[in-house]
Amino acid sequence: MNLPATTPQNEGDLVIPERLKKILMNSVFKNLFEDEALLAWRLAKRRGLDVEARQIYFVPYTDKKGRRSVIQQTSIDGLRLIAQRSGTYGGQVNPKLNIRLKDGSRKLVPHEEYDPGETKEIISASISVVNKEFPQPQQATALFKSYAQTYNGQLQGLWATKTDVMLLKCAESLALRKAFPEEVSGIYSNEEMDQARNDIEAINVDFSTLQKEPAQVNLSPVNPEPPAQETPTQAPVGTQQETTQPIVSEPAPIEQPVSENPVTEESEGINSVWARFMAFCKKSAKDPALAIEIISDLVCERFKIGDPAKIPAENDATLTLYLKTAGLSTLEAEELI
Repeated sequence: MNLPATTPQNEGDLVIPERLKKILMNSVFKNLFEDEALLAWRLAKRRGLDVEARQIYFVPYTDKKGRRSVIQQTSIDGLRLIAQRSGTYGGQVNPKLNIRLKDGSRKLVPHEEYDPGETKEIISASISVVNKEFPQPQQATALFKSYAQTYNGQLQGLWATKTDVMLLKCAESLALRKAFPEEVSGIYSNEEMDQARNDIEAINVDFSTLQKEPAQVNLSPVNPEPPAQETPTQAPVGTQQETTQPIVSEPAPIEQPVSENPVTEESEGINSVWARFMAFCKKSAKDPALAIEIISDLVCERFKIGDPAKIPAENDATLTLYLKTAGLSTLEAEELI
Protein backbone atom coordinates (compact mmCIF):
# COMPACT_ATOMS: atom_id res chain seq x y z
CA MET A 1 0.00 0.00 0.00
CA ASN A 2 1.43 3.34 -1.05
CA LEU A 3 1.63 6.16 1.44
CA PRO A 4 0.32 9.61 0.49
CA ALA A 5 2.72 11.73 -1.51
CA THR A 6 4.79 14.19 0.45
CA THR A 7 3.16 17.60 0.72
CA PRO A 8 4.72 20.89 1.80
CA GLN A 9 4.82 21.26 5.58
CA ASN A 10 4.18 24.44 7.47
CA GLU A 11 6.53 25.35 10.30
CA GLY A 12 4.05 24.26 12.94
CA ASP A 13 4.04 20.71 11.58
CA LEU A 14 7.81 20.57 11.94
CA VAL A 15 7.75 21.03 15.71
CA ILE A 16 7.16 18.03 17.96
CA PRO A 17 3.69 18.41 19.52
CA GLU A 18 3.97 18.79 23.28
CA ARG A 19 1.45 15.97 23.85
CA LEU A 20 3.77 13.58 21.97
CA LYS A 21 7.14 14.82 23.13
CA LYS A 22 7.36 12.74 26.31
CA ILE A 23 6.18 9.60 24.53
CA LEU A 24 8.61 9.99 21.63
CA MET A 25 11.57 10.82 23.86
CA ASN A 26 10.89 7.62 25.78
CA SER A 27 10.54 5.47 22.65
CA VAL A 28 11.65 6.22 19.11
CA PHE A 29 13.87 9.14 20.13
CA LYS A 30 15.40 7.60 23.23
CA ASN A 31 19.16 8.18 23.50
CA LEU A 32 18.84 11.36 21.43
CA PHE A 33 19.41 14.84 22.79
CA GLU A 34 16.44 17.15 22.51
CA ASP A 35 17.99 19.17 19.67
CA GLU A 36 18.76 15.93 17.79
CA ALA A 37 15.21 14.68 18.33
CA LEU A 38 13.74 17.90 16.96
CA LEU A 39 15.94 17.69 13.87
CA ALA A 40 14.98 14.02 13.43
CA TRP A 41 11.28 14.90 13.65
CA ARG A 42 11.65 17.68 11.07
CA LEU A 43 13.58 15.45 8.65
CA ALA A 44 11.01 12.67 8.94
CA LYS A 45 8.13 15.08 8.34
CA ARG A 46 9.81 16.61 5.31
CA ARG A 47 10.27 13.13 3.84
CA GLY A 48 6.70 12.16 4.68
CA LEU A 49 7.79 9.17 6.80
CA ASP A 50 6.35 7.92 10.08
CA VAL A 51 8.87 7.59 12.91
CA GLU A 52 6.43 5.63 15.08
CA ALA A 53 5.96 3.03 12.33
CA ARG A 54 9.76 2.81 11.99
CA GLN A 55 9.64 3.86 8.35
CA ILE A 56 12.66 5.91 9.36
CA TYR A 57 14.62 6.03 12.59
CA PHE A 58 17.69 7.76 13.92
CA VAL A 59 20.64 6.01 15.51
CA PRO A 60 23.44 7.84 17.34
CA TYR A 61 26.94 6.45 16.94
CA THR A 62 30.11 7.25 18.88
CA ASP A 63 33.47 6.27 17.45
CA LYS A 64 36.72 5.51 19.26
CA LYS A 65 37.64 9.18 19.38
CA GLY A 66 34.37 10.12 21.07
CA ARG A 67 32.90 11.80 18.01
CA ARG A 68 29.12 11.52 17.95
CA SER A 69 26.86 11.48 14.92
CA VAL A 70 23.22 10.62 14.32
CA ILE A 71 22.47 8.52 11.24
CA GLN A 72 19.11 8.28 9.49
CA GLN A 73 18.35 4.61 8.88
CA THR A 74 15.59 2.58 7.33
CA SER A 75 15.07 -0.85 5.85
CA ILE A 76 15.68 -1.50 2.16
CA ASP A 77 11.89 -1.66 1.79
CA GLY A 78 11.70 1.83 3.23
CA LEU A 79 14.17 3.13 0.67
CA ARG A 80 12.19 1.48 -2.11
CA LEU A 81 9.02 3.07 -0.77
CA ILE A 82 10.56 6.53 -0.85
CA ALA A 83 11.72 5.95 -4.43
CA GLN A 84 8.31 4.63 -5.48
CA ARG A 85 6.54 7.70 -4.17
CA SER A 86 8.59 9.82 -6.56
CA GLY A 87 6.47 8.44 -9.41
CA THR A 88 9.49 7.58 -11.55
CA TYR A 89 10.77 4.44 -9.83
CA GLY A 90 11.11 1.48 -12.18
CA GLY A 91 12.51 -1.15 -9.83
CA GLN A 92 15.92 -2.80 -9.72
CA VAL A 93 17.60 -4.92 -12.41
CA ASN A 94 20.74 -6.99 -13.08
CA PRO A 95 21.73 -8.20 -9.59
CA LYS A 96 25.18 -9.76 -9.93
CA LEU A 97 27.82 -11.22 -7.65
CA ASN A 98 31.56 -11.13 -8.18
CA ILE A 99 32.77 -14.36 -6.57
CA ARG A 100 35.97 -16.30 -6.07
CA LEU A 101 35.56 -19.98 -6.82
CA LYS A 102 37.13 -22.73 -4.75
CA ASP A 103 39.80 -23.24 -7.45
CA GLY A 104 40.92 -19.62 -6.96
CA SER A 105 39.44 -18.17 -10.15
CA ARG A 106 37.00 -15.25 -10.20
CA LYS A 107 33.59 -15.20 -11.84
CA LEU A 108 30.79 -12.65 -12.32
CA VAL A 109 27.43 -14.39 -12.04
CA PRO A 110 23.79 -13.28 -12.05
CA HIS A 111 22.33 -13.67 -8.57
CA GLU A 112 19.89 -16.35 -9.70
CA GLU A 113 22.86 -18.47 -10.85
CA TYR A 114 24.83 -18.09 -7.62
CA ASP A 115 25.86 -21.45 -6.13
CA PRO A 116 27.25 -21.25 -2.58
CA GLY A 117 28.61 -24.77 -2.98
CA GLU A 118 31.14 -23.73 -5.61
CA THR A 119 32.00 -20.39 -4.01
CA LYS A 120 34.96 -19.73 -1.74
CA GLU A 121 34.05 -16.10 -1.07
CA ILE A 122 31.95 -13.23 -2.39
CA ILE A 123 34.06 -10.26 -3.43
CA SER A 124 31.35 -7.76 -4.33
CA ALA A 125 27.74 -7.33 -5.41
CA SER A 126 26.27 -4.97 -7.97
CA ILE A 127 22.76 -3.97 -8.98
CA SER A 128 21.05 -1.28 -11.04
CA VAL A 129 18.05 0.88 -10.10
CA VAL A 130 15.74 2.41 -12.69
CA ASN A 131 14.64 6.03 -12.54
CA LYS A 132 12.39 6.58 -15.55
CA GLU A 133 13.70 10.13 -15.93
CA PHE A 134 17.25 8.87 -16.52
CA PRO A 135 18.36 7.49 -19.91
CA GLN A 136 19.82 4.36 -18.32
CA PRO A 137 19.69 2.48 -15.00
CA GLN A 138 22.01 3.65 -12.24
CA GLN A 139 24.41 0.89 -11.18
CA ALA A 140 26.24 0.60 -7.88
CA THR A 141 28.69 -1.91 -6.45
CA ALA A 142 29.20 -2.87 -2.80
CA LEU A 143 32.45 -4.50 -1.72
CA PHE A 144 32.15 -7.31 0.80
CA LYS A 145 35.05 -6.02 2.90
CA SER A 146 33.40 -2.60 3.17
CA TYR A 147 30.04 -3.75 4.48
CA ALA A 148 30.18 -7.20 6.11
CA GLN A 149 29.49 -7.27 9.84
CA THR A 150 32.24 -9.16 11.64
CA TYR A 151 33.70 -9.68 15.06
CA ASN A 152 37.25 -10.94 15.45
CA GLY A 153 37.19 -11.81 11.77
CA GLN A 154 33.99 -13.88 12.02
CA LEU A 155 30.80 -12.96 10.18
CA GLN A 156 27.91 -12.04 12.46
CA GLY A 157 24.13 -12.33 12.24
CA LEU A 158 22.57 -12.70 8.81
CA TRP A 159 25.91 -11.88 7.22
CA ALA A 160 27.03 -15.37 8.18
CA THR A 161 24.04 -17.17 6.63
CA LYS A 162 22.75 -14.87 3.86
CA THR A 163 25.87 -13.09 2.72
CA ASP A 164 24.72 -12.69 -0.89
CA VAL A 165 21.35 -11.18 0.06
CA MET A 166 22.85 -8.75 2.60
CA LEU A 167 25.54 -7.51 0.21
CA LEU A 168 23.02 -7.02 -2.61
CA LYS A 169 20.88 -4.92 -0.25
CA CYS A 170 23.90 -2.69 0.36
CA ALA A 171 24.47 -2.35 -3.38
CA GLU A 172 20.80 -1.55 -3.95
CA SER A 173 20.89 1.14 -1.24
CA LEU A 174 23.84 2.76 -3.01
CA ALA A 175 22.06 2.54 -6.36
CA LEU A 176 18.86 4.05 -4.94
CA ARG A 177 20.79 7.08 -3.69
CA LYS A 178 22.37 7.49 -7.13
CA ALA A 179 19.04 7.18 -8.93
CA PHE A 180 17.05 9.28 -6.44
CA PRO A 181 19.54 11.69 -4.83
CA GLU A 182 16.93 14.18 -3.63
CA GLU A 183 14.55 11.63 -2.13
CA VAL A 184 16.94 9.31 -0.27
CA SER A 185 20.07 11.38 0.21
CA GLY A 186 21.50 10.89 3.68
CA ILE A 187 19.37 7.83 4.52
CA TYR A 188 21.20 4.54 5.00
CA SER A 189 19.84 1.02 5.18
CA ASN A 190 20.34 -1.22 8.20
CA GLU A 191 22.60 -3.51 6.18
CA GLU A 192 24.91 -0.65 5.23
CA MET A 193 25.38 0.30 8.86
CA ASP A 194 26.06 -3.21 10.18
CA GLN A 195 29.77 -2.72 9.63
CA ALA A 196 29.72 0.25 12.04
CA ARG A 197 29.75 -2.25 14.92
CA ASN A 198 32.69 -4.29 13.64
CA ASP A 199 35.04 -5.14 16.51
CA ILE A 200 33.37 -2.40 18.56
CA GLU A 201 34.82 0.40 16.46
CA ALA A 202 31.53 2.21 16.99
CA ILE A 203 28.68 1.88 19.47
CA ASN A 204 25.17 1.31 18.19
CA VAL A 205 23.25 2.72 21.12
CA ASP A 206 20.09 0.92 20.05
CA PHE A 207 21.39 -1.71 22.47
CA SER A 208 22.31 0.74 25.24
CA THR A 209 19.86 -0.89 27.61
CA LEU A 210 22.73 -3.20 28.51
CA GLN A 211 24.63 -0.23 29.90
CA LYS A 212 25.33 -0.14 33.60
CA GLU A 213 24.85 3.59 34.13
CA PRO A 214 21.37 4.80 35.24
CA ALA A 215 19.44 7.32 33.18
CA GLN A 216 20.28 10.95 33.92
CA VAL A 217 16.68 12.00 33.40
CA ASN A 218 13.76 9.60 33.78
CA LEU A 219 10.47 11.01 32.58
CA SER A 220 8.46 8.03 33.80
CA PRO A 221 10.09 6.76 37.00
CA VAL A 222 8.87 3.41 38.23
CA ASN A 223 11.02 3.24 41.36
CA PRO A 224 10.26 5.83 44.06
CA GLU A 225 13.75 5.49 45.52
CA PRO A 226 16.31 8.02 44.25
CA PRO A 227 19.05 6.62 42.00
CA ALA A 228 22.41 5.90 43.52
CA GLN A 229 24.91 8.71 43.27
CA GLU A 230 27.45 7.97 40.60
CA THR A 231 30.02 9.97 38.78
CA PRO A 232 28.24 11.50 35.76
CA THR A 233 29.23 10.00 32.46
CA GLN A 234 31.04 12.23 30.01
CA ALA A 235 28.71 14.08 27.67
CA PRO A 236 29.05 13.27 23.95
CA VAL A 237 31.42 15.46 22.03
CA GLY A 238 29.77 18.44 20.38
CA THR A 239 26.79 18.62 22.74
CA GLN A 240 25.62 21.71 24.53
CA GLN A 241 25.78 22.51 28.23
CA GLU A 242 23.60 21.13 31.00
CA THR A 243 20.43 22.60 29.48
CA THR A 244 20.53 20.00 26.70
CA GLN A 245 21.27 16.82 28.64
CA PRO A 246 19.91 13.70 26.92
CA ILE A 247 16.46 12.51 27.83
CA VAL A 248 16.64 8.76 28.22
CA SER A 249 13.75 6.41 28.73
CA GLU A 250 13.23 4.31 31.83
CA PRO A 251 15.34 1.14 31.99
CA ALA A 252 14.12 -1.40 29.49
CA PRO A 253 13.28 -4.99 30.47
CA ILE A 254 16.68 -6.18 29.32
CA GLU A 255 18.18 -4.55 32.40
CA GLN A 256 15.74 -6.02 34.87
CA PRO A 257 16.48 -9.40 36.47
CA VAL A 258 13.66 -11.90 36.39
CA SER A 259 11.59 -11.82 39.54
CA GLU A 260 12.15 -15.46 40.50
CA ASN A 261 15.92 -15.02 40.54
CA PRO A 262 16.73 -11.44 41.49
CA VAL A 263 20.25 -10.18 40.87
CA THR A 264 21.43 -7.00 42.51
CA GLU A 265 24.49 -4.84 42.07
CA GLU A 266 25.63 -6.11 45.47
CA SER A 267 25.60 -9.78 44.39
CA GLU A 268 28.99 -11.17 45.32
CA GLY A 269 31.08 -13.06 42.81
CA ILE A 270 28.91 -12.29 39.77
CA ASN A 271 29.82 -9.72 37.15
CA SER A 272 26.87 -7.30 37.07
CA VAL A 273 26.84 -6.94 33.26
CA TRP A 274 26.77 -10.70 32.78
CA ALA A 275 24.06 -11.03 35.44
CA ARG A 276 21.82 -8.57 33.59
CA PHE A 277 22.44 -10.35 30.30
CA MET A 278 21.47 -13.70 31.85
CA ALA A 279 18.31 -12.07 33.22
CA PHE A 280 17.52 -10.79 29.74
CA CYS A 281 17.98 -14.28 28.26
CA LYS A 282 15.79 -15.86 30.94
CA LYS A 283 13.02 -13.41 30.16
CA SER A 284 13.30 -12.97 26.40
CA ALA A 285 15.08 -15.96 24.82
CA LYS A 286 13.06 -18.82 23.35
CA ASP A 287 15.43 -21.30 25.02
CA PRO A 288 17.14 -19.42 27.88
CA ALA A 289 19.49 -22.25 28.86
CA LEU A 290 20.74 -22.73 25.29
CA ALA A 291 21.09 -18.97 24.74
CA ILE A 292 23.16 -18.55 27.90
CA GLU A 293 25.31 -21.56 27.03
CA ILE A 294 26.07 -20.29 23.51
CA ILE A 295 26.96 -16.76 24.63
CA SER A 296 28.88 -18.04 27.63
CA ASP A 297 31.16 -20.00 25.29
CA LEU A 298 31.70 -16.92 23.12
CA VAL A 299 32.47 -14.71 26.13
CA CYS A 300 34.85 -17.26 27.64
CA GLU A 301 36.77 -17.48 24.36
CA ARG A 302 36.83 -13.70 23.93
CA PHE A 303 38.00 -12.90 27.48
CA LYS A 304 40.13 -16.05 28.01
CA ILE A 305 38.28 -16.94 31.18
CA GLY A 306 36.47 -20.04 32.41
CA ASP A 307 33.37 -18.31 33.79
CA PRO A 308 31.82 -15.07 32.47
CA ALA A 309 30.52 -14.31 35.96
CA LYS A 310 34.13 -13.91 37.10
CA ILE A 311 35.09 -11.22 34.58
CA PRO A 312 36.63 -8.30 36.52
CA ALA A 313 34.54 -5.14 36.82
CA GLU A 314 37.18 -3.10 34.96
CA ASN A 315 36.19 -5.02 31.82
CA ASP A 316 32.49 -4.12 32.12
CA ALA A 317 32.53 -1.63 29.24
CA THR A 318 34.20 -4.09 26.87
CA LEU A 319 31.89 -6.91 27.97
CA THR A 320 28.83 -4.69 27.48
CA LEU A 321 29.83 -3.81 23.93
CA TYR A 322 30.71 -7.42 23.13
CA LEU A 323 27.29 -8.60 24.28
CA LYS A 324 25.62 -5.86 22.21
CA THR A 325 27.41 -6.91 19.06
CA ALA A 326 28.49 -10.56 18.95
CA GLY A 327 26.07 -11.69 21.66
CA LEU A 328 22.80 -10.27 20.37
CA SER A 329 23.74 -10.90 16.74
CA THR A 330 24.45 -14.55 17.50
CA LEU A 331 21.16 -15.02 19.33
CA GLU A 332 19.32 -13.40 16.40
CA ALA A 333 21.13 -15.65 13.92
CA GLU A 334 20.23 -18.73 16.00
CA GLU A 335 16.62 -17.45 16.12
CA LEU A 336 16.67 -17.54 19.91
CA ILE A 337 15.37 -13.99 20.29
